[in-house]
Amino acid sequence: MNIDYDLTEINRTIFNCISRACIGAEPLEALIVEGSFIPKESLLWDYKESISSESLALAKTVLQIVSFHNTCGGYLVYGVKEIEKDKEFSPANLDFSQVDPAQLRNKIKHFTGRSIDITFKEVNYSLKGEGYNAGVIFIPKREKTSSPVSFIKNGPEKRPGKPLFCPDETYFRHLDECVKATTASDWQTLFSSREFNPSYGLNNKLEESDLLQVTHNLPDKNLICATFVGRDSLLSRLWEWLSDDLEYTKILSGDGGKGKTSIAYQFCRTFIQSSPSGYERVVWLSAKEKQFSGIHNEYFELQESDFNSCHSFLLLLIENCAMAVEEYEDVSTKQLKRDLKDSLPLFPSIYVVDDIDSLEEDEQRKVVDACRQLGSSNTRYLITTRKKLAYSSDLCIDVPGFPIDDFTLYVDSLVSRYSLASIKKGDVASLHKTCDGSPLLAASILRLYKQGVPFSQAIREWKGEAGEDARSAALKREITSLTPESKRVLLAIFYFVNCSFTELKQSVGIERIKLIDCLEELQSLFLVNEPKLIDSEDRYSISNTTALIISEIQKEMAFDHRKLSTTIKSMKEGPSVKKIGNTRKVGIAINQSLALIRDGRIPEAIETVDQQLRFLSENPDLLLMKARCISRLDSPDYTKVRELLRRSYGKGQRKELLFDLWFKTESSLNSSNGIIEVSQLAIKIQDFDKTKWLERLATGLVLRSKHRDVISGLQDLMDASLALTKSLNYLDRTSKEIRIEELNSLHNIIWNKLELSNNHSWLTCFDMILDLLKRGDVRTKMFINASRCLAETRAEGIQTEKKKNAYNRCVDRFLELLDDRPEKDKHDRPFSNIRDELCEI
Repeated sequence: MNIDYDLTEINRTIFNCISRACIGAEPLEALIVEGSFIPKESLLWDYKESISSESLALAKTVLQIVSFHNTCGGYLVYGVKEIEKDKEFSPANLDFSQVDPAQLRNKIKHFTGRSIDITFKEVNYSLKGEGYNAGVIFIPKREKTSSPVSFIKNGPEKRPGKPLFCPDETYFRHLDECVKATTASDWQTLFSSREFNPSYGLNNKLEESDLLQVTHNLPDKNLICATFVGRDSLLSRLWEWLSDDLEYTKILSGDGGKGKTSIAYQFCRTFIQSSPSGYERVVWLSAKEKQFSGIHNEYFELQESDFNSCHSFLLLLIENCAMAVEEYEDVSTKQLKRDLKDSLPLFPSIYVVDDIDSLEEDEQRKVVDACRQLGSSNTRYLITTRKKLAYSSDLCIDVPGFPIDDFTLYVDSLVSRYSLASIKKGDVASLHKTCDGSPLLAASILRLYKQGVPFSQAIREWKGEAGEDARSAALKREITSLTPESKRVLLAIFYFVNCSFTELKQSVGIERIKLIDCLEELQSLFLVNEPKLIDSEDRYSISNTTALIISEIQKEMAFDHRKLSTTIKSMKEGPSVKKIGNTRKVGIAINQSLALIRDGRIPEAIETVDQQLRFLSENPDLLLMKARCISRLDSPDYTKVRELLRRSYGKGQRKELLFDLWFKTESSLNSSNGIIEVSQLAIKIQDFDKTKWLERLATGLVLRSKHRDVISGLQDLMDASLALTKSLNYLDRTSKEIRIEELNSLHNIIWNKLELSNNHSWLTCFDMILDLLKRGDVRTKMFINASRCLAETRAEGIQTEKKKNAYNRCVDRFLELLDDRPEKDKHDRPFSNIRDELCEI
């Protein structure tokens, strides 16, 4: 259905109704043109086909009411259904007798902790000669002096695990939708006067008269950031902070050169353009005296610092409250704070306290504490510092480098500003990785590119001497001021690249409590908290920038830096953590598990591996590591260990460590077949210790022989003899002598069993003894045993031609063996009686 309507005029009428808190037929009639509802929902109204008391439906209504209230107010019109999307709406008669506005108000209070004075009225109207009824909920506009309404608890689930809304989320009306505030622009809208223009909608800018009320002393933009790009998520968090009625101080913390001051400055600029009602000033206070320019590779002087201690900071606040500073110069700090507590609310302001890390550390803490003590609903403090000062994430916002998309925009802005040759996408990614997304360090590298140095060469040179000034400006001062113990810990993390608390504890030689103190000191600036593999084990790394600085001053970080490096290298066993993707994750998990095993925390080591196996269930390194963990338990489940090792082998694991543990597992399970299997597999691998595995194979064969029939058992013993004989090739002289004694003992056992066996003919026994002779057991006893076999054969009688031929072949082989001996042996042991006996026959 196509109808003509003047949307601007309808907007004007509805907004006028909202402004007058009009309840009843007037707003409803404004939405009816030519006998039909206009096919349009808006910032100011929404149609609803039905009304329900079901919990999810009620929560959706609450979300809509909150969104309208946070924006311009509006109407929910019940009893209008959509026939064709955005084209036709028609009446739908409803029974409103069950509607309970009080229940709806209670739900609003339940989910938000705030009251919204909604009003419901049933309205009768006619359309094309027919009578209908509709339900209209009027939602007032939030007062400008009131903070946005946010949710304080989860809403009902719209699907499993997905609540309709969550605590601390704030919604507002955008066009015809209810949306969550996520960007700085969204929050600017929420804190603006939210004036509605019938022609183009919401105006989130201040009127000129309001702009004149917000005074400021912001420094020249070119001194702070000539071009500002991105950072929307951080700016959004600062705008969201303005609605926080518990914490009136916020700290931007992070490495030097990451853009903390620029973010604070940009926030102030947008704050001035659309500040919440009640604020009159933005006051910029800085302890910074000079600033490093990456593109020029030098410091430039700023104005004299505004304060240099907590006391001078408080006097500065006194001055900004139009109080006589000279009267307070000798007043105690506590009294200064008491008087400021009374005076500051008279001058509603945002105070930016920039670069407090220029102060001594104790003075920095005092400044932060003072800000927290003096903050109020109309006096807020935004602090920038490199150190977190051990405060929680509720107070601190970490400022990382640019994400790659914002970084690309920043690089493009520098390329345009300095007329540089365009930079390829891959080169931008390389630049981003090198400088951790730091705008200052990126500019420092582009300085070389600007001078005509090829891009890849510019990065290489910057990692060396050409980038020292920029890196020093970013962090070196803070590194060199660390305690010796903290320097040692930081150097260890540099060597590890990525490590757990337990790995650190085992490498640095610092007792646990002291190590925790060191980590707290480092946490304020240098450490990057890596994702935990298990809840009980923290993990740490450092930024590329910090790593580059440390690489240049390793000698200054620890007197035994080489020994520390060697120790840490010996602790690493998994794939390198310098790898990327899954390989890196596997290496991290394995190294942490090993550290936990050394610490005696086997269940946590297993938990660490299991966390990664959830995503990489068939990774051979992880399967092996889990087997190692389980085998270290007080009562290992060796059946489970065996299963894990077999899976690891099946997925390609060929480390000798796997075979060693597999052998131990099969031995613990008393599985001779398992010992034989793993030994045979290990022998096939070129670089393994053949002596060890041949010996283990022999062990398995001897064990198995005890549980088999005579024929099979003797064959196992013969195979064990062969394995031990082969091992002689890999032994030194002394070890070889010992091994020969072992072989002799084994061969004696074989002969004893052959003598007693009813399952072997004497010719078969001869064949086996002859094999042992050929393998090197040339004891006189063995020659006599061979002769005995032939004699017993003769004694049994040689009745058939076949047996006679077999016997003659055995005699020939025996005589050949006797003749092939060295001349000295033949002289010393002529075996004349054996030879004569054989020849005579």
